[in-house]
Amino acid sequence: MKFRLMSLATMALALVLPATSETCVERGLAKSGLNTARDVHSAIMAGDESPPISRAHLVKLRDREKSCAGINSFDYLLALMDVQYGNLQDGVDGMGIVLVTDAPDLEKNRMMSRLVTRFVQGGHIQTAIDLTAVAETSIPDSALSYRRERALLLAGKGRFDEARALIDADVEAALTDAEPDQIPYSVWVRLAIAEVSGDAADERKLLDRLAEVLGPAAPNLVARDRISMDYQMLMGRQYDAAYSPDAVTPPTLRYPTPMRLARKSGSCDVRFDLTEEGVPNNLSAECNEDGFKEESLRAVAEVRFSELTIDGVPRRTFNLVYPLEFRIQ
Repeated sequence: MKFRLMSLATMALALVLPATSETCVERGLAKSGLNTARDVHSAIMAGDESPPISRAHLVKLRDREKSCAGINSFDYLLALMDVQYGNLQDGVDGMGIVLVTDAPDLEKNRMMSRLVTRFVQGGHIQTAIDLTAVAETSIPDSALSYRRERALLLAGKGRFDEARALIDADVEAALTDAEPDQIPYSVWVRLAIAEVSGDAADERKLLDRLAEVLGPAAPNLVARDRISMDYQMLMGRQYDAAYSPDAVTPPTLRYPTPMRLARKSGSCDVRFDLTEEGVPNNLSAECNEDGFKEESLRAVAEVRFSELTIDGVPRRTFNLVYPLEFRIQ
């Protein structure tokens, strides 16, 4: 099945916000509409499996709205809803709208990641590859992340030369700045490509390069950390069955006092690795408001997750993301 991918240049012309093509008034969104918009937005950002209201109901609210700000808000929410809950083609079209708005990159990345995952889980790998290429140019600050993902997807399709060519420069850059006791994530992606391709000479060359940079410790580091989430997926595990840890003790959020007093809401994506015991480490947070970072890091650091066990052996897990929402009621 082929999907009509967004042409961003055309999409930007056709779907520029704000709503200048229809009559509207320059005032804020009514309180009832604002509360609904916040609820829908929070549910989507939190990854709820079903929307709090139907799309048809949201369309009715949009059609009744008279303010320019309200119309734009509902158009954006409809696009988010399509990415999260619509059929795959509607998801692509909705993502095109999201990318040309001034929404925070945090939201754009979150929605693009979900859309790519939906296509991979549906077996539409080529479209997923194309979407990561769009994301690389549309969200420049996350270009490396999308390039690595595309390399993995290309390798999963058996297109090993393309995958290597795409990621090799990033591998060299990562090795230049590598910490003495850590293998950079780009190198793990490249190792996965080498192993799944069955090219022993390519893998040996990469391991030798690692030894040049990291010294005698390189083989032990590779043996210690060899299984990562992407590595598992490429070695034959289904993408949608890849290890997704359960929070045995969910996070307990405390609203930061300055943000509460300022009546500010926010979203954070906390990235982290897990030890063999399911304890988060190497945490970092990306938030649309810096005032939420410290609390997000504290909350996720205290969470304990289910362990990843492969062949009876507990394993470390890498590059996980925990989304958090802070909402003023």
